[in-house]
Amino acid sequence: MDNFQKRIIIGTLYPISIFLFIPSIIIYHFTLLIWLITLTGSEFVAFILVFLGYLIDRKDKGITATFAEYLKFNSYGPLIVLILFFMFVSGYYIMTHTYIDTLIYINIVLIIFILLVLLQPISNIKYNRIPSIENNEDTKIQSILKVFRDYNITPHIKIIDTNSVKIANGYQSDKYYIYITSYLLSNLSESELEAVVAHEIGHLVMKHNLKHFLISWLALVFGINAFLLSFIEKKFYILIPIAIIFLYIFATLILPLLQRSDEVKADLFACKAVGADTVKSALVSIDNLNKTPLKFSPKYMYTFSLTLSHPSTTVRIKKINEWSQKHGEDKFPS
Repeated sequence: MDNFQKRIIIGTLYPISIFLFIPSIIIYHFTLLIWLITLTGSEFVAFILVFLGYLIDRKDKGITATFAEYLKFNSYGPLIVLILFFMFVSGYYIMTHTYIDTLIYINIVLIIFILLVLLQPISNIKYNRIPSIENNEDTKIQSILKVFRDYNITPHIKIIDTNSVKIANGYQSDKYYIYITSYLLSNLSESELEAVVAHEIGHLVMKHNLKHFLISWLALVFGINAFLLSFIEKKFYILIPIAIIFLYIFATLILPLLQRSDEVKADLFACKAVGADTVKSALVSIDNLNKTPLKFSPKYMYTFSLTLSHPSTTVRIKKINEWSQKHGEDKFPS
């Protein structure tokens, strides 16, 4: 391997390297060029969609954030990581010229990836600088802390400043860390905030994040290994469309279905903690805060809803009402 190729391998860590990376791929393997162009095109489309969402939110929600600030609260970052990951894998193939080595290499990368996600160094670095609010005397904060005490959980709560982008949300990571956006905190009542926190505690107690990650990781390992195996053994070429179709269906339908089911379970967990009416009130308030007034046909909205990670507010309230009528307040969903 000459110095030019070495510089290409190192350069794959930077997006601008695509202009140096393409000539080498053309020389060594045309398929990888198509692969890279497809992934880069997907990144560009994602970028355009996020930018359109930004323009819509500026018009309809009156957000004051810059586009750079807006990007921080969207899922564009992981797409960049995905592109760079496959660029690096492609670069490794140029260096080795063997698919079996690439197969081994990519599985090592996947193992490192799962360890990074489980240990959460990025989240820790990103949010550790944000002060916790356990000692805050604000009445809303104290209402939130009360929910933790009810479940004998040591509270770890951080407020994420989203006033400029007007995002009302609460989310959690393992280790009992719960993050609440400032826009949510300033617009919900004390009881509604208790419902939000109880919902997130439900996710933590039932380990939904860990379950979703492990299932997704196993699906990704299967899909990528099947894809690469088809290159090693030509008789397995049928695995290429199978792997692509499987990963597409899993990412767009199966995983969202699991996530929607667990969102309902977390809602019911919150109902047991603060009452069904409070949870429903919180859901409606959050929906009103985050809603963008776009109109679609009912058929389109139903199809689109199958790919979402959260059920609609209407569906969630319906599930809460069904559970309340069936079980009352004395039984908790398994």
